[in-house]
Amino acid sequence: MNYLIKHHNLVIFFICLGLLIGAFIFDALGIYPCPMCIVQRWCFAFAGLSALGLSVFKNNYLNRLLMVGLYGFLIFGILFSSRQIFVQNLPIDELMSIGGCGMPFSTMVEYQGLFNALIMAYQGGPSCAEDGWRFIFNFAEWALIAFLGMTFLKTMLRFGQMNLNNKVFGLSCWWRVFPSL
Repeated sequence: MNYLIKHHNLVIFFICLGLLIGAFIFDALGIYPCPMCIVQRWCFAFAGLSALGLSVFKNNYLNRLLMVGLYGFLIFGILFSSRQIFVQNLPIDELMSIGGCGMPFSTMVEYQGLFNALIMAYQGGPSCAEDGWRFIFNFAEWALIAFLGMTFLKTMLRFGQMNLNNKVFGLSCWWRVFPSL
């Protein structure tokens, strides 16, 4: 257990890698993603690469930069997956008034630029509201659970690294971090 606590960045990397492998299996099965799903996949990829970089490099400046990148991609993924869950639960008449995801994401980037393509993808649309597959939850719900779980894991273990000799994930040192708890 102490090994997992010490190398939690590798755990985050392998979680992201597993989710990306699963996403590419869906592409092989002919289930093609909407623009919101593509952005979530890119967030998984860059969060996984940031976590891998945190576990490999020992430069303090680079680790700070990678930490900001990791949290940025995790928060960005949380925003996109929660927006997709919101779009999936809209009534049909409200859903038809949203027109952000009308074309594939690569085409939006080509003609609109990356920033405008991200804005259009975040708006969502009827293609983003489709529920293509479901294993207890759909992809957006699993992505939200994964992004929140990795953010929670990274935050808890980051604070827990202040004293790794504590018994349960370093949680007994919380009285020093948050004295009001």
